[in-house]
Amino acid sequence: MHPDEERADAKSSAKQTQVASEVSQGQMLSEKLHKAIDFLGARLEPVLRQENEGEDSEKTLEPQRVSLARTLGETNKTIQYAIRKINELVDRLEI
Repeated sequence: MHPDEERADAKSSAKQTQVASEVSQGQMLSEKLHKAIDFLGARLEPVLRQENEGEDSEKTLEPQRVSLARTLGETNKTIQYAIRKINELVDRLEI
């Protein structure tokens, strides 16, 4: 293998490792966010109005995406869900 090819392979491998690391951290942070929201909701329960059962958002068909795009999309969905949960807590808050 030519030295330039070896450097390119090492550089590509490092980039993949960085991407995988960032994706993993995003997923971990999303999980921590949801745990914090659940904890907050439990603590605020005594001063929250009864929750109305809302409509689930409509599911739409998505085009085929590459693996990384699917992973990032799932992380984005969990963050959007977390935002919705926070907004619902705020809407129900009586104080």
